[in-house]
Amino acid sequence: MIKAIIVDDESNAIEGLLWELSKFSDKVQVVTTFTDPELALGYLKEAQIDCVFLDIEMPIMDGFTFLEKVPNRSFSVVITTAYNEYALKALKKEAIDYLLKPIDSDDLKVAIHKIEKQVTELYSLESFEIMLLKFNNRQSKKNNH
Repeated sequence: MIKAIIVDDESNAIEGLLWELSKFSDKVQVVTTFTDPELALGYLKEAQIDCVFLDIEMPIMDGFTFLEKVPNRSFSVVITTAYNEYALKALKKEAIDYLLKPIDSDDLKVAIHKIEKQVTELYSLESFEIMLLKFNNRQSKKNNH
């Protein structure tokens, strides 16, 4: 299950995305939503999530500034915006997808598939790292005896 948050200054846009995401409730759990990006940044310091659905045009802080404030992010980013001119910049900020509002169900389905793939790869890598650490610990113990 993908754990996600939504950051968008427009509550109508959040409602619309929640409705679209409800069609994928077996794959995506929206943990919480934020209309204030500063509050979302505070939340991200404490929470472990897989994805942020992020608006770009927000009055308090734009989405790109938001991403700059999370330098070591461990979550996927899906840009959700009404403007198509930010697509290249979104790619440079390593967004996994770019969805134009109003969000199309088919486009959202593709984005969710990309997130699932990235989350699976991340967990596989973490599992491999844990296995290597355990192996190295065993080898160290053997060599010390």
